Amino acid sequence: MRGTVKTKSEFNKIFNKGIRLTGQYINAIILKGTKETRLGIIINSKYGGSVERNRAKRVIKEAFREIVKMIKTPTEIIIMPKGPIRGIGKGEAKKDLMSMVEKSGIA
Repeated sequence: MRGTVKTKSEFNKIFNKGIRLTGQYINAIILKGTKETRLGIIINSKYGGSVERNRAKRVIKEAFREIVKMIKTPTEIIIMPKGPIRGIGKGEAKKDLMSMVEKSGIA
């Protein structure tokens, strides 16, 4: 993974200008044509305890690390997991991310 989206202004820029995509386990907002490929993850505290939220982040980050090599255009991506991600592994998250990357045309 090359970088992370951290500030509120960066998140707002992606929310306002990005393309929204929905997968089985993950929602994503993708903004093409940026300086570098970066990832931001948003998980609400209603999702579960800190252990569950951090596990979901780890699963998403690892899946993203594996597919970032396929992304040709520098892109900023915000990922928001849905409730069902609690029981899934890296493989299912990777499939979901791959399908969204292919739909958006950045791969």
